[in-house]
Amino acid sequence: MPTLTRRQANALRMAADRAGRAPSQRSSPPWEVRLHATRLEVRLDPDRRLPALDPRGREWIMSVGAALLDVRIGMAAAGQAATVARFPDREQADLAAVVRPVDGVPDADLAALATLVQVRHSTWLGAAGTPPPCVRGRLAATAEAEQAVLLTLDASQCRLLARLTGIGGSAAAADCTLVLATAEDEPVSWLRAGEALERVLLEAMRHGYRAIVDSHPIDRTAARGTLRRLLPPGRHPQTVLHVGRAEAGTGAPHLCAVARVHDLTALPRVGGPGRADPAALPLDAPDRGETTAVTVGTRR
Repeated sequence: MPTLTRRQANALRMAADRAGRAPSQRSSPPWEVRLHATRLEVRLDPDRRLPALDPRGREWIMSVGAALLDVRIGMAAAGQAATVARFPDREQADLAAVVRPVDGVPDADLAALATLVQVRHSTWLGAAGTPPPCVRGRLAATAEAEQAVLLTLDASQCRLLARLTGIGGSAAAADCTLVLATAEDEPVSWLRAGEALERVLLEAMRHGYRAIVDSHPIDRTAARGTLRRLLPPGRHPQTVLHVGRAEAGTGAPHLCAVARVHDLTALPRVGGPGRADPAALPLDAPDRGETTAVTVGTRR
C-alpha cells in the first residue's frame, strides 16, 4: 500500500494553515482549502466573489493565487518538495490547484519567506524611498520565477498613469512604481500573477521595503489600455505596485478573517492530542468530510 510519510503529512497540514495568511479582496478570503490524505486542494469560493467590483473574476483568482503561493511556502518551510497542478480539471471549474508532496529538494527560496508570512503588516500610507537597482532586480527575478514580469515605470509614465486614474495620495508618495504583467490574460495567468504578487510583496519585505497594491489602473478600461501600450508587446498588466521604505506607523498587523479549511483525510492528526502519531500514513484512506473554520490573518 502506498504511504504518506510523517513529514509529508505534517507539511500538508502546515501548508493548509498558511493558506489563510494571503492578501485578499476586502479581507474576505475567496478560497477554500480541502486537505485530503494524499494532496491539498485550493478551490475558488464563489460565495466570496465580488462580481460588481471584479466582473471578470481576475482579482478573485489572483487572491487565490496568493493563497496558493503561501501553501507552497508552507510545504517548503516544512522541508517538503511539492508539485502543483493549476486548474487541472475542466469539469471542476472551482478547482484552482492541487498540491502534492513528492520526493526531492524543497525550494529554499520559498522556505526563506515563511517567517515573513507570519509577521507581515498591511501598508496603506505613504512609502517613500526608491529601492536600489539590486533590489529592483531581485524583485523582477522573483516575479520571473512565477512566470510573470515586473517592469519599472519612469517618471513621465507615472504621471500619465496618475492623470488617467485620478489616483494620488499614498500611492503617489512612493518613488518607485512597478507593473506586474503576464504573457496571457486568462485564469491560469491570473492565478500565476497572484502567486507572483504575493512572492514579490514578501521579497520586498525581506529587503526592508513595502508595496502598496494599486488595482485602479487595471480596473479602468482606458487606463489599462494605455498601461498595456507602455509595456513590451505581448504583455498584459495585472496590477500596479508602489514600492518604498515604510516609515514608522505606516503598517498595521493583519486583520482576522475566516478561511474555510475542510479536513477530508480520515486520518489521525499527526502528533495531535490523544491521536496516533504513525511514521507512515496510508494514501488511500477514505474521506471523512470534517469541516473547520479557522481564524487566520489577512491583509487590510
